[in-house]
Amino acid sequence: MNKKIAVILFIILGGLLIFGTSAYCLLNYDMSGQFNEMIKNNPLDRDYHKEIKNLNSSKNFNTQTLVGIESKYIKLWDTELNSIYKKLLPKLNNEEKNLLIESQKEWLQHHLTEQKFVNQTFYHRKSGSIFGSQGRVQTISASCIRIRERTIELMEYYQMLGNDVKFNYQSK
Repeated sequence: MNKKIAVILFIILGGLLIFGTSAYCLLNYDMSGQFNEMIKNNPLDRDYHKEIKNLNSSKNFNTQTLVGIESKYIKLWDTELNSIYKKLLPKLNNEEKNLLIESQKEWLQHHLTEQKFVNQTFYHRKSGSIFGSQGRVQTISASCIRIRERTIELMEYYQMLGNDVKFNYQSK
């Protein structure tokens, strides 16, 4: 199997595992299944998978393009994260609000420390990068996944408080 096919399979299978099934592990509170269904069919994941599929059939396949796609979706998920966080805060009493603020600060600290650990451990050793040329894609993808999961978590809390969850992002 050539390198291009192996990388595409890694990304697609990893994406299916991460974006397809992690939502079911993450969403513990939804008894009706409505939230799970909304997340399963969300516009960000649909467009992400379309872009990866289109890249697979493109002659312009390269690591830089993959990094660009992953970076784009980090920004899009981060925008959704900030939006739902701002919507959720006013729905909470002062004690709940303070707990969410503390939780979000701790989540952000974990997210940034995880990135720092991976970069330090796997990119900056004297022996060189352990990940090889695809390491940058994997690292950015892992970051995107963490942001996505936190966004979905906050969206579920918002819905549990009786609010309708809508994505700001609109599919192409």
